[in-house]
Amino acid sequence: MPEMLLATPLNASHASRPYTFSDGISIRELSPILWDISIAKTFISEHEREELAKTRYWLSASKEVEYLPGDVGNDLYENAQQAMSALQILCPTGAKNIFLMFHNTEQGYDNIGSLRPKELCSTLLGRAIRLEQQGLEQDFDAIYRGVRRAFTEKIVRLQNPILLLGHGAQICNVTLGALMFVMALDMLFMAGEIGPFLRRVGGFFGLD
Repeated sequence: MPEMLLATPLNASHASRPYTFSDGISIRELSPILWDISIAKTFISEHEREELAKTRYWLSASKEVEYLPGDVGNDLYENAQQAMSALQILCPTGAKNIFLMFHNTEQGYDNIGSLRPKELCSTLLGRAIRLEQQGLEQDFDAIYRGVRRAFTEKIVRLQNPILLLGHGAQICNVTLGALMFVMALDMLFMAGEIGPFLRRVGGFFGLD
């Protein structure tokens, strides 16, 4: 069956090899991409296109489909954005944050859709430490499942910190970004009693 995938380019510091995670999420190479017939040509500059063409690894959400109607694969946008949130939680390295829908054909990857939120800026920690050094292979699936659960089950106490993390990265202002990150931690840990607070902190940092 044809493969549909939603992919977003990763920085060179993100990954040094492919990875396969659960739920159709992976870090993979996409080659060749049929840029001459790409929908993205309508809104990206020639320079941006050249930069994307140089990208080696992409964070992807994929699935196999029986046919290709106009709305097929729309759920992949949500999956890929939540996978990017999981990566930024693991290590805030920033990202171009452009999401391209591809149909895998015999000729190559045909770009048939796109979504472009504001770019995610890196932090000092993200520039100093590689994502793979932060437990990408070991911890990504658990973090991704937590992000998925927050939005699937509509757990507002967990949704808001994730959204604030994204806003803090998009604002590209050190002071305001730090404020949003602190607000996110406050929402994540706040509880009416010391018992729930300690359990939440212990679950986040480890009991040691």
